[in-house]
Amino acid sequence: GGGEWLPVRIMDHDVVFWMGDLNYRIDMALPKEAVDEKVDAGDLAYLRDLDQLNQGRAAGRAFAGFEEAPLTFAPTYKYQPGTDAYDRRPEKKQRAPAWCDRVLWWAKDKSSITQLSYGRCAQLKMSDHKPVGAEFAAALRRVEPARRQLVRDEICAKLQSIGAFGGTGVTPEIKLGTPLPIDFGPVRYHGEVHQPLRLCNTGQVVAFFRFLPKLERPDHISKQWLTVTPWAGMLLPGETIDIDLKVYISTKVARTLSQSEGALEDLLVVQVCGGGGEEARRRRQRYVQVVGEYARSCYGASLLELVN
Repeated sequence: GGGEWLPVRIMDHDVVFWMGDLNYRIDMALPKEAVDEKVDAGDLAYLRDLDQLNQGRAAGRAFAGFEEAPLTFAPTYKYQPGTDAYDRRPEKKQRAPAWCDRVLWWAKDKSSITQLSYGRCAQLKMSDHKPVGAEFAAALRRVEPARRQLVRDEICAKLQSIGAFGGTGVTPEIKLGTPLPIDFGPVRYHGEVHQPLRLCNTGQVVAFFRFLPKLERPDHISKQWLTVTPWAGMLLPGETIDIDLKVYISTKVARTLSQSEGALEDLLVVQVCGGGGEEARRRRQRYVQVVGEYARSCYGASLLELVN
């Protein structure tokens, strides 16, 4: 229960594909005439090193963690529609050839996916772009209902034997094993910082926990810049878990913080399930204070803020 109010983010998936006209070009320091000469000579290796997306990924400025197969095909832009020729007509706006159209991928487990091919579709000529295509082989998880039911029955039987479902008169108890407040320090634009939150079951029965949603934002358990993984779970007596707290400053978050003092402050509420009545549940809530500071820079700021 409760999963309906926790949003699924892009990077929560096992595999992510990012594709389309990303509009990256060859480094503008290279004149168009020089790019044309390299394309005509088939010197793609030279141009690959000057590709803006490759440079940005290598420097960690764009698509960090994403993979892309080598660009072994000719640039996909700018063609004269209806032909296989780059558009070099003098009356048209002059654009240097570039790999604008791309397919990138990311996987939690990179061993679960293999890229088989990557290329442009030269036979399609209706646009000034040549579309690209990529083929992958990926391992997918398949649920076997009979085996799942068997495992479920085994778990339920074990939990019943240790009093997980009540009836023992013992109250579940979880303690925080991390000093508070959890301080992330200064976090920069597009910076990602992790800190652990340790939960310890110090009771004599199974303890179920979950992070409660915000009163002002019932579909979120934390502020926009903070991610909690996992947001719910179960601990056996004596068991410990490290919850991953991640702070990430996106462009949207940066713009919001730039208009304030830039302080990162949040209060997480962990509820230990079990026991009877609202009063008992309230006594088993744990409060986790998270603090930090947004390290302002020109990145993520609006033009008006930069001018001022």
